[in-house]
Formats: sequence, C-alpha cells, structure tokens
Amino acid sequence: MNEIVRKDLEEIVSAPLAWQRFAGNTVVVTGANGLLPSYMVETLLFLNEQKLSSAKCKVVACVRDIEKAKKRFIDYGNRSDLAITQIDLASPLRFDEPVHYIVHGASPASPKFYSKNPHDLYVTNVLGTHHLLQVAREHNVEGFLLFSTNEVYGRVDASQLPVKESSFGGIDPTLLRSSYAESKRIAENMCASAFAQFGTKTTIVRPCHTFGPYLSLEDGRVFADFVACILRKTPITLKSDGKPLRTFCYLADATQAFFYVMLTGEPGNAYNVANSGTTTSIRALAEMLATQFGDGKVIMPEASELRKAVPAAEIWPDSTPDPAKVMALGWQPRTSLRDAFARTLASFGFEVSRV
Repeated sequence: MNEIVRKDLEEIVSAPLAWQRFAGNTVVVTGANGLLPSYMVETLLFLNEQKLSSAKCKVVACVRDIEKAKKRFIDYGNRSDLAITQIDLASPLRFDEPVHYIVHGASPASPKFYSKNPHDLYVTNVLGTHHLLQVAREHNVEGFLLFSTNEVYGRVDASQLPVKESSFGGIDPTLLRSSYAESKRIAENMCASAFAQFGTKTTIVRPCHTFGPYLSLEDGRVFADFVACILRKTPITLKSDGKPLRTFCYLADATQAFFYVMLTGEPGNAYNVANSGTTTSIRALAEMLATQFGDGKVIMPEASELRKAVPAAEIWPDSTPDPAKVMALGWQPRTSLRDAFARTLASFGFEVSRV
C-alpha cells in the first residue's frame, strides 16, 4: 500500500467514533471508483484489519466500470470483505443480502463532465437517489449518507460568507453548469423528505474542494490542474484572474468527517465539510504552490484572453463554506493547505522535503 495512503487511513480510524457499529454489517458504496467514496471503501477495509477482525463488515463497491474498479482496489486482491459489483442507477436496484448502510457517492464532480453531459447528471443524482432510497426503506438501513456539494448554495451574498448550511442564493436553471447544483438540491430534498415521511436515517455532506491520493490529473478543477503542472514540471498556468476565493480540504480529513456525519450526524441534516484554515484565492494558491514545489513561476493569461473568457466569479461565486456544524460533532481538520498538497504530490512519487 502507498505509504501516504496508509498514514491517511491510520489517521482516519484514530477518530473516537463508534466503529463497532459496522461490525458484521454490509455497507453499500455507490460511485466507488470516485475519489471520495473510494477512500471510504478503503477506510472500511482498513478498519476490518485494525478494529473489526473478529466480525468484519462487508463492503459492496458499486461501480459502472468493473475493470477500472479492479485496478483501483488492486491492493485488496480477492478479499472476502470486498465485493465489486456493476450497477445501473437508472434502473430499480435489488440486493439479495441485508444492507445496513448506504453511501451514495456516485456522481461526476468535475465541470468538464457535467458541462458536456448535463442530462446524465440527473439520472445519477435524482433517479439514482430515488432508487437507493427505496433500497434503504426495504432494508431499514441504519444510515444513508448522500454526497452533495457546496455548489447547492448558489450565488450567495458576500455578507453571508462563510456560508452556513441554512444560507442560499439563486441558481440560473438555464445554465448547463447548474445541472450539478440543481440535481444535488433535488437529491438533498429527497433525502430530507425520506426521513420526514418514512423515518429513513439520511444524512448529507457538502464537501468543498477536496483532493488527495488517487486524484485524477484530468479532473479539470484548479487543484488537479496545479498538481498536474507540478508533477509535469511545467509552470502553473491560470485560466482566469485568480481572484475568486476557494476553501479546500485534504482527502483524509474529509473522509473522517464523512464518518462523523454518518455515525453521529442528525438525520435529515446537511453538513459542510471544509477546512476553513485553507481559504485562499486561486491566484494566491498558485503562487504558494509554485514557490513551495515548482520553479516559482505562475503564468497569467493575457488581457485579451481574459476579455474572451467568462470570469470565474460570474460562473460561480467565492466558495467559502462554514464547517462549524460538523466540527460540533467532534471533527477537527488536521492538514494545512501546504501539507495537503505535499502529501498528494508525495503519493504520486514526487519528492517532497517535508510531508
């Protein structure tokens, strides 16, 4: 196992949570090839080794691409506590064995995808959520965790920053980019409604910009672009003026927060998952990374290119969620912005002086 990943998993399961609740139970994770849900799969498998050896939980990793999943979880071989299965969220789902927990993490999170395939998002985020909530009711699950996004807040007023879970602004429903936020809003309401009407124990997480080991360098978001530039030893290049603010979170910290919400969160509630100590502008982030890990150079777009491009702030505003609600559950982010990138780069084999 990658050394950085092992350290991450050790830190995640060190949290004082009721991990024994997973003993002998089955956890279904959709979108298990994705960055965030795949780390939950690995955490549960690591938990089986460290704390649940006498009564392991079974992890059902649900994916669209079986071969990709086999490569992603190649370190786990033919373990009996991991089942990789192909599902179609557009169709009703059936699980013959008892299901105790569901993590719905299936959803492309990159703007590169949902700008080109906006309709497909609704199938996964709305129809898929509907089918999984039906499974949750049939099996009377002990917990249902939905992965949402801080984009559900829309264009909040600057006076509302950092954004709490109860603050919302408008979203233009005719923009293709809005397909992600709008479909996640619907999925969240479906979860809240399932709890209110049927008592299904749903909880919701709204992760900020989260990254770590296994990050796709073709993701399209700024953190992936910057990591790719460093690994390829090319100057970090901005596509905008870099003024919008973003809040980040290291993958291990975020994963631990997901388990806090899953095991201790209030049903029907949503929780921001973010490290407020990492809030920075995109340009300041680029300059920090270039100085710490690159050649110190950041290439800004020409004025003519800026005039052609739609400013990022017009597409989406400053993104600074308030994590106070999840921190009240006992969670604390541990990883600074510099160290989050250092650990991510080290997981790819990049030599970092301090990790």
